[in-house]
Amino acid sequence: MEHGGYVSVSHTLTHLWSPKALPSELWPNNNNSKLCCFGEVMFGERIYFQDPAKREFGEQLVAYVDELCMNVYASFKGDTVQQYSASFDYLDNALGRFDDGPFFLGQFSWVDVVYGPFIERFHIVFSEVYKNDITNGRPKLAPYIQELSKIDAYKPTKVDPKEFVEIFRIRFLGQQ
Repeated sequence: MEHGGYVSVSHTLTHLWSPKALPSELWPNNNNSKLCCFGEVMFGERIYFQDPAKREFGEQLVAYVDELCMNVYASFKGDTVQQYSASFDYLDNALGRFDDGPFFLGQFSWVDVVYGPFIERFHIVFSEVYKNDITNGRPKLAPYIQELSKIDAYKPTKVDPKEFVEIFRIRFLGQQ
């Protein structure tokens, strides 16, 4: 599950969505169809679009999530703001690809199921630990986070910011 110092997305999604929100028989195990079915049940809407452009772009975004995480995790050991900026600029640009809503594919989709918890947690870490708001200069990222937080099925996945910062400091900064 660990790959070169970071935890794989499949493992992280299993951790993020379970046990609070994701029944064990639907835990992600590199089987996105199960996760999409779960998402449609939990979120009450279609989260995997038939539109070929949206499907292709969604697949590109999901393929990028490991690279995003590696870049952000690597930034914890260097010039944090400088190193993570390109990754969040990429996400902000991606959020503008479709104009029929504030989410990655316009309307809420499986891509948001993948990215939402990461973005929420990165936002907390950079705001609290590094005193830098990842939404500054990224006009689509703040509305994305706000709209995601309004989704009832997403609420059980949210973390307590204080607890999360404590865990982050121990795991990534070696602080007790």
